[in-house]
Amino acid sequence: MKKILLLLLIGAPVSNVLAQSLHLSTMNSFLNSAFEQQSQPIIKSNIIPSKTVSSSVIGGIAQIMQAEKFNFEISPNTVTHGDTLIVGFTAKDTLFVTGTWNHSGPILVMNDGVVIFKNANANILGDLLIVGYGKVFADSSLLNFPQQFFYQRTILVFQHGYLNFSNTKLNYGGFTHNFTVSDSGVVVMNNVTQTDFTTTGLSGNGSISINGCNLTGEFIIMDNVNLQLQNVQQALLWHHFPSTAVINHNFPSGDSLSSYTFNNSTVGVSGIDYNIQVNNSTHIEWGMMPLGGSDIAVSDSKIRAIGLWFTGNDSSSVSGLVDNASYPDFTAPLNDRNLHIKNSSVTTWSLYIFDSKKLYIKGCILGEVGSFGTSKITGESYWVDGSGGYCFSSDSSFYFNANVVVSSAVRSERNSFFVFAYSTQTVGVPTAIGQSVLVVAQSVIPQDPIAFDRSVVWLANIAQPVIGNINTDIPIIGSAWIDKTKSSPLMDFAQYKVDFQKEGDIVWTPLTGNITNEVRNGTLATWDTRTLATGNYILRLTLSDTWGNHVEAKKTVILQSEALSAYLCAFDKKLRIYPNPFSEQTVIQTTTVLNDATLFVSDIFGKNIVRISGIVGQAITLNREDLPAGIYFIRLVQDNQVLADAKIVVCD
Repeated sequence: MKKILLLLLIGAPVSNVLAQSLHLSTMNSFLNSAFEQQSQPIIKSNIIPSKTVSSSVIGGIAQIMQAEKFNFEISPNTVTHGDTLIVGFTAKDTLFVTGTWNHSGPILVMNDGVVIFKNANANILGDLLIVGYGKVFADSSLLNFPQQFFYQRTILVFQHGYLNFSNTKLNYGGFTHNFTVSDSGVVVMNNVTQTDFTTTGLSGNGSISINGCNLTGEFIIMDNVNLQLQNVQQALLWHHFPSTAVINHNFPSGDSLSSYTFNNSTVGVSGIDYNIQVNNSTHIEWGMMPLGGSDIAVSDSKIRAIGLWFTGNDSSSVSGLVDNASYPDFTAPLNDRNLHIKNSSVTTWSLYIFDSKKLYIKGCILGEVGSFGTSKITGESYWVDGSGGYCFSSDSSFYFNANVVVSSAVRSERNSFFVFAYSTQTVGVPTAIGQSVLVVAQSVIPQDPIAFDRSVVWLANIAQPVIGNINTDIPIIGSAWIDKTKSSPLMDFAQYKVDFQKEGDIVWTPLTGNITNEVRNGTLATWDTRTLATGNYILRLTLSDTWGNHVEAKKTVILQSEALSAYLCAFDKKLRIYPNPFSEQTVIQTTTVLNDATLFVSDIFGKNIVRISGIVGQAITLNREDLPAGIYFIRLVQDNQVLADAKIVVCD
């Protein structure tokens, strides 16, 4: 889900840049808290998801598609401004396109301007904006909108704009695409093929009528709009429920839907002003977006997604929401609205925060989380599984994530500020677009973060060591850098330094001075441990920018004696343990087939703290649960005989 009403943004005001700097200045107290909370489980809930939800349609960064230079005829009244093609600058301006046609930039159709694609193969590297009384027609054509990343491009129809596509194919370059219809905009589509998923925001008095589409996409339906779908496939219909909504409804099966109507005249429905009509369609899914103050009761339904909207300027918290759950009788733990679900299932819960709202998230499994306006999200110990989209900040909002797992994209947008700290992203690439700031601190990510447009990304990470010996030199491996695009007005890299302390101490000992060279997956410092005692230590990496801000990343390291290290290594020969050290779970592989074996886990004092019985086969999965970081010993026993001993290391 993307924000419904889009702004035409040409650079960020100075106030947004200053706000981003202020966010940095207050960030390290959050990072310190995140470091101390690392051992907490992601979720504690009595609702258990029945299975793992599959990944969303959102993918990673694809190869950038390049377009050829301009190759079209411009009517006498059509003008350009920079790379923007403007149709309708003067009265009765019409652009007719046929055959192969390429444009590198946005197309603005305004006033009474008209664009006609007829038997065209058009490649448009920009947005299509239809405003005023502008009109765009496409018949028997292929329209390509190449994208570097999802939601890079949009088709926007607002004011009294009009769009009519017939027998036309739309290709968005393998990424999800934006489609926005607002004010009194009108969209008519007949026999349209889409190769990629589309998110359509429908608001104001907008109207959409589609007859025949293979991959129709998702629609956010609100205000006084009218949505008519006929002979379509694969659509997700988000029913927006304002504070005035009182709903008592059950959604029919959408597998094969002959007729569905939803408006203020529907039995059990009041407080809404839009109209939805679906006929002779298949694979229709249901979504709800209830606002604070709404009173919603749904029964006997299969709900694809619930996106909770949080508006205003106060504070709220959310916990205990779990994707892919079945609810015999459930009232959502929300104090600002009533949401009652009976004898129904919910595949995805998502959260969207607007205005200057403040939201705290903990202990959830969610499909998508996004912040808008000047809102602020603080979240810890939850999982975004990607079943509803991705994890993002937008507008001028502020988003702090700590000890979070994201199985989808992580992205900062527009003028927002996003911190991804002590967390894990399992797929995709952390990215920043617009003029946003993305800070990645001490997190596990598939690939280094990337900055697009006018944005900046930070990476502060200590990768190694996890465990080491005293009386030696230990290389500290990691990354300390800040990347911004050439056009970005934001901060840049200045320096970094590394220091350490023994766990429980308050004094930090420097390992380096201020180093003015960036490091990318290399040696940050060398740690001389010859004068140190065994025990737990904390390494601290401080990354500073050219504006005087800094970010701290910390990592716990276990120092042991050389004799203990050699003794422990001898334990591991009968077992293969991977990964080891580990932070969440590890797999213990045996050389023999087990039958009713028992695994004991003990601490360094010999106290048994975990016991797993009834083990069969050759592989054992050991979850960290609440184990603090440290060294542990495992013993595998079968028929009262010790089969193997080994050591494991739990790290943060």
